[in-house]
Amino acid sequence: SLLQEMFLRSSIKYVGSFGLKPWMPTENIRILASTSQSVVSRVFKSKIASHWSEIETEIKSTGLHGLKKSKVVQGFNESSEVPGFKKSPGVQGFKKDKEVMFDDDGEDEGFGHDTQRDRKENEELLSESVSEELENEIVGDKLGLKFVLKQALSEIHYHETRRNGLPLPSSMEVSQWKQLISLTDRRARFYFLDSLLGTMTFEEVEALDDIMSNPLVVPEEMLSKAVGDDAESRRRINMFLMHHEIMRQDGEEVPYKLKVTDLKAIADVSNVSGWKKYIHFQNITWNKKSVQLIKKRITQSTEDVGKKAKEDEIAECDHIYYGLGHNTIYLRKSDSAMREHYHWQVMREFNIGTPLIVDFSYLEKIKSRQYKKGLIYNEASRAITHNKVSTMPFALHYTGVDQPLKEVMKGAFNANEDFSNIPVEITEQHHLELFPIEKLVYLSPDSRNDLSKYNDDDIYVIGGIIDRGEDKAPMTLANAKKLNIRHARFPMRRTLGIQAELNVETCVAIMNDLKASQDWFYALRWVPARFLANRVKVNPDVLQNKLAYRAHKALSPTVSIGSDNAERNMMLNAKQYRSMYTKIMAAKSMEEMKELLESLKI
Repeated sequence: SLLQEMFLRSSIKYVGSFGLKPWMPTENIRILASTSQSVVSRVFKSKIASHWSEIETEIKSTGLHGLKKSKVVQGFNESSEVPGFKKSPGVQGFKKDKEVMFDDDGEDEGFGHDTQRDRKENEELLSESVSEELENEIVGDKLGLKFVLKQALSEIHYHETRRNGLPLPSSMEVSQWKQLISLTDRRARFYFLDSLLGTMTFEEVEALDDIMSNPLVVPEEMLSKAVGDDAESRRRINMFLMHHEIMRQDGEEVPYKLKVTDLKAIADVSNVSGWKKYIHFQNITWNKKSVQLIKKRITQSTEDVGKKAKEDEIAECDHIYYGLGHNTIYLRKSDSAMREHYHWQVMREFNIGTPLIVDFSYLEKIKSRQYKKGLIYNEASRAITHNKVSTMPFALHYTGVDQPLKEVMKGAFNANEDFSNIPVEITEQHHLELFPIEKLVYLSPDSRNDLSKYNDDDIYVIGGIIDRGEDKAPMTLANAKKLNIRHARFPMRRTLGIQAELNVETCVAIMNDLKASQDWFYALRWVPARFLANRVKVNPDVLQNKLAYRAHKALSPTVSIGSDNAERNMMLNAKQYRSMYTKIMAAKSMEEMKELLESLKI
């Protein structure tokens, strides 16, 4: 049946680590009990219905809870260590040792798959609320539904036990459990769990599940809007839809809807590998959106508690109540007032300050639409923010921006029609048309000339380019030589002992700090800590490299361990940074380093 096939496909993630494959005629598949972590032996010889009778009697007699009491496979027990595997709590069971994915700062934000929170005392979990009696009431004797319920409980347990997990109630009604297991797609079940806190109705979730469980359909109206009558583009989109359906039939997770911009991107890809990468990119995008939704629900669940606590405190106060919104000696600045202040800092530089140029003329040579979009929405947008909040901002210029790219920037920056609300000059002109060539200095990682110090008389140019994949090439250096413009690189090897290609916003932040301090060691604090971590991986026995990575990461302005820490690090001046860096390097333990960081005040 469909439910039996769904279970076998979903079991791949549990049995893959043991080298077992589903529905092989002579092999046993071992599944993991979600609580005990024991490997339970069951015979799943094939997806033919007759073979299910071999396990039907035992499961009917024990229920899903009987899986916890089953005999452990010989050679495995709860306390034994398995070479190449580590045991983690929750439904994940034994997992291969692999590196946790980090962000630019090398720090997991708590929304990864390998992070778990500490369980509170006497905490009741929804995943543990299903007793044997309730299980029988939900699924009865229907074997397929027992496995769907087991899968749903695994997903709920994962959401409950992860750090920064989805806040869920401690119990649900029988009707709600039946609704949950009626959904076939994991994402639909996630939306159902979210609907317990949000405003989405079950009918809307059910409609989404129906879309997710059927072949992807692209209306003719969308096709016409995306590619018109271009036969080759339509052929590529049809080929993409064919591979999309093949992957869906194979049990892989695929996007359930596409936008016009997605169709345009798909039409630019001409090979199977590119289409599969785009499907993977869409899945990553959905996962990021789900993380943002979880963050929103966490905020909502804690906000009401905080408001009620404050209201109770005000009600119990028999004197003047002090605090924000009440009697206070502090003047509260609105976000709009702070934004106007930062914008004024930058706009002043257009009259009396020094320009800093980001050259976007290279984007017409970039083939990857995904890289282009990432450059605008992430790097170019953050560069504006870094520049305006710095102590010494530049008159920031984005040059070589054609009209289509300007429209993308308008959406990415949430700008007005004339960009008057954004502190940056965006123009189609080339920087040679705006500034004298003798003053220009191209900053290129491929240059062999180290930039020794910041010069107020020079105008520095940063290449707005993504040097990845098939687009990787020394374009900035080649362009500088072609136009006979001076070129230089950041002295990272001489200062930090590493060499790396940095993002646009990182380069802008480094130039801001260099302009303010003339201290390269201080300015290069913006270099992502992952580059120093890579050096530690290559030479793990060099203690100095480990200490440098620890100090650099702890004092990074982009550290993701709380916004307070990032704000604290950003406010350090050059003298404070060097002093604290030396102390952290000399710290004998992690506790001593934490005490040093606690001594820093915002």
